[in-house]
Amino acid sequence: MVVYKLTYFNLRGIAEAIRLMFHYLQVPFEDIRIDSTDPEKWEKFKPTTPQGKLPLLEVDGIVIPQSYAIARFIAKRYNLAGKDDIEAAQVDALADFLRDMQYEYFAPYMFVVQGYDEGDKDKLREESFLPAVKQNFTYLVKTLKSANSGFYISSGITWVDFVISQYLNLIRRYDKECFEGYPELIEHIERIHGFPQLQDYLEKRKSVLFHMGEKAPQAF
Repeated sequence: MVVYKLTYFNLRGIAEAIRLMFHYLQVPFEDIRIDSTDPEKWEKFKPTTPQGKLPLLEVDGIVIPQSYAIARFIAKRYNLAGKDDIEAAQVDALADFLRDMQYEYFAPYMFVVQGYDEGDKDKLREESFLPAVKQNFTYLVKTLKSANSGFYISSGITWVDFVISQYLNLIRRYDKECFEGYPELIEHIERIHGFPQLQDYLEKRKSVLFHMGEKAPQAF
């Protein structure tokens, strides 16, 4: 029997989509969490990791780093990568789009809102965040409608649905108003969170932090 060990901090962050995938698939895994409130523990553990970062997935003794690589690996094993090579490429393109959206467009505002950086959050929101929301959210809605499946790809749910919904849910926690005019994105988040096999986990995770805060080790 294959043994999966997922290691990340005791928060949601970039590993949460992977956890949701495992629970959705009902595939057993060890959910190993490092105390995110104790930087010393991470500094001791960090040298044992391949790239000095988390998350990590250990599969029968083999360690896989990087959240997208882990998600793709699971998706390919359990049919969440698209029905063919074309859809797999579409999924990858959406994942790359999300990463650009996160770091090129949303990061300056989100990092201030979450306490990572200092800055004028109101100015950032008006001058950079909201214009980026319009551009990027419009594309996501268009993609959802074009797929006509309730998910981002025509054949149905893929790993990118978990990744996108998790990040948008993070944004929604800090800025609900920016979703006005984009009900399809909220519906998609709720569709993902509505799967019966996720309910027990979602209920238990309510007290788990979204992010580390300004004094915690780097997670993103």
